[in-house]
Amino acid sequence: MTTFETVPVGTLHNYPTPQPRGGDVLSEGTKTILIVDDNAMSRELIREALGRDGYSILEADDGRAALDLMAEVRPDLVVMDIHMPVLDGYETVKEMRGTANLETIPTIAVTAYAMLGDRERALSAGFDSYVVKPVNVTALRLQIAQLLH
Repeated sequence: MTTFETVPVGTLHNYPTPQPRGGDVLSEGTKTILIVDDNAMSRELIREALGRDGYSILEADDGRAALDLMAEVRPDLVVMDIHMPVLDGYETVKEMRGTANLETIPTIAVTAYAMLGDRERALSAGFDSYVVKPVNVTALRLQIAQLLH
């Protein structure tokens, strides 16, 4: 049986830095990634994958909570769902791009929106990259490595 750690939203996780394995792309130093998604299982999947890569992980369950958290701690990258309550991903990235301290943070849209034009809409809204759910963790890790290096 698999057990899951209960993680309060807005928590910073410091996972032990793993030893490099052949082909792995690890962060240089400790980079902080903010995962923003109203679905706890989606956050869990991404958190576990990225935490093993040595990143410090922050979490928020909607765009407003993410912006509040970023007012206190500036992440190196944001992985964000588009469809969320309170403040969706489009509005959140728009606010980020209009805020001096947040405007240059690389942001990846992670979404179930996979129709023709959805990728272009996300990129034109201000996202730097786009990943379709269900998340291919390997592809997400590679995109993160490209945006951080």
